Amino acid sequence: MKNPLLITLTLLLGLSAGQALADNNSVNAIQNGNNNTLAIEQVGYANSINAGQVGDNNNAGLSINGNNNSLTTQISSTGDSESAFISGDSNSANIQMSGSGNEASLMIQGTGNTAQINIQGINNQAAISQTGSFNTASIAQNGAGNQAAITQNGTLNSATITQNGSNDHASITQNGTGNQFTIAQNGNNNSLAITQTR
Repeated sequence: MKNPLLITLTLLLGLSAGQALADNNSVNAIQNGNNNTLAIEQVGYANSINAGQVGDNNNAGLSINGNNNSLTTQISSTGDSESAFISGDSNSANIQMSGSGNEASLMIQGTGNTAQINIQGINNQAAISQTGSFNTASIAQNGAGNQAAITQNGTLNSATITQNGSNDHASITQNGTGNQFTIAQNGNNNSLAITQTR
């Protein structure tokens, strides 16, 4: 299953590393290893980014444009890639990755949205895209070759995907207000796609 939500990492990596514009923004970045790449941009007021890379050959592009947003990322692995773009106010996101060859992509546009990605294993892909207000999304993967995507457009939607196994595919698309759905996959070679609108 191709993942159309993965943000092109090279776009974000074109940003100047550590760039912060406006007032009261904070950046904390730690790199421990070899050949790691980290690009950060912040535009707005009272935003915070905390980014860590432990291992080798990891890539990250992180961008915030707005006010009172927070983003925390941690890569503890080899050859992982992550990209995150937040636009709006009072959004929060967290990405945690360990293993090798994993990819995480996050895009939030709006107000008061939250998102979390937690990946452990090898060659997993996770993507979250949220547009609107007060939406919540979470993806947790443990295994190899899993793919998960959440897309939410609207207000007060909630989606969760949990994968424990190998080569599982899952996607949730929700449009409107107050939709909720949870997917849990335990095992190998499972596939499930859900779309809700109201």
